[in-house]
This record gives sequence, structure tokens and C-alpha cells, in this order.
Amino acid sequence: MNDFKWEPLSANHAEELLALWGDRDVIRYTAIPAPCSLEQIRSRIDSLSAFDVFVIRMEGEAMGVVGCIRMNGPEERYGVFYQLKKIFWGKGLATRAVEQLLMKMKEKSPSAVFYADVVAGNIASERILQHFHFHCISVEKDGFERDGIKRDVRKYKL
Repeated sequence: MNDFKWEPLSANHAEELLALWGDRDVIRYTAIPAPCSLEQIRSRIDSLSAFDVFVIRMEGEAMGVVGCIRMNGPEERYGVFYQLKKIFWGKGLATRAVEQLLMKMKEKSPSAVFYADVVAGNIASERILQHFHFHCISVEKDGFERDGIKRDVRKYKL
């Protein structure tokens, strides 16, 4: 795709992803319960590699992971997610990556519908989704818990 080099997620990326999935701040609002070991990263890669999930690079460095997980059912429905290393936060790079991901997925599946969950407090992620006109379709009260703190989960659709 345009700005970034896109590589389908594979076992070859495991060591590079320690800086992503091993970082407590990066996984704070995700379903990953704790920083991952290398073996846990390999397992996560195995479970994601059947989907449209990519490592994105800029100037040779792995910035993070973006992807779409095909949801059950006959319709073309995908769950969108994106995670970037902290050093790439606040620079508009996640927005650009999501834009390119959505374009790629629309080429593959023109009738696709996209969904994303955002934990309350993850303002940056919410802004990215709203930028692309995702709209909140429901709120799951106390749907996320981390370190004993419960937070709502906002469900978005595009």
C-alpha cells in the first residue's frame, strides 16, 4: 500500500512484536491480559495468521499490527483493530494505517461492513474511528476489566 510496507503477519515477526505486545501501555485497552512472552506472541500470531492481519513498516521498522478479523455469519463483516508501538503514537500514523487498511479491505470485499470495539478512555482510538465515520451502535456497560477497574466498551460500525 502507499506509505507503509505491508507484510502478512507470520511467525517471522515474533521477535519484532515483543516491543508491541510486550508493552503494558500498548495492550492497556486490548483483550491481551498482560505483556506477552515470545512464546505467547508466537501463539497469538498462529491464531491471527488466518485473517487479514499485517505488520506495517515504515523505513524498515515494524511500527505495529493492523488487521481485520472475519466475523461469523454469511455477511462480509470484519472486526478492525490496530496497535502501534508507543514511539509511533501521536503522529497520525495509526490514522493513515487504518485508512489504507480500509481501502485494501474494500477492494477485496466491496460490500464489507466493519466493526470495532473501543474501551472507554481510549480517546485516540475513538478519534481514529470517528475520522472514518464509524458510529457508535451500542455501549457494553462494564464490558472490560483491567487491574480491577471496569470500563464501558463502545461498539462502532462503518
